[in-house]
Amino acid sequence: GKYRRGMLVKDVIGGLTVGMVLVFESFAHAGLARVPLIHGPYSGLIPPLAYFLFGTCMHGSMGTGALVALLSGEAVSDIEDEAERGRVAALISVMVGAVLL
Repeated sequence: GKYRRGMLVKDVIGGLTVGMVLVFESFAHAGLARVPLIHGPYSGLIPPLAYFLFGTCMHGSMGTGALVALLSGEAVSDIEDEAERGRVAALISVMVGAVLL
């Protein structure tokens, strides 16, 4: 179907609400993953943008995941250098994404 313009205000309000929740949720997940907190918002920003461009289901849910963050944090917990931990955790997330595709 076609998009109804009357839904635009509601969609914008909903998007802003979800976006504000996602920012703080992504900080928490970055903490669970034991990476610098700045990595959290980046991990929560890219998937919804990619879904906006390529997704076809209006009920899709994108964002960070606590379980994957926790498991990634455990996998990188022995790495002392914070920057290296961030790189390894990013590699793990790309590998998990590739498996899920």
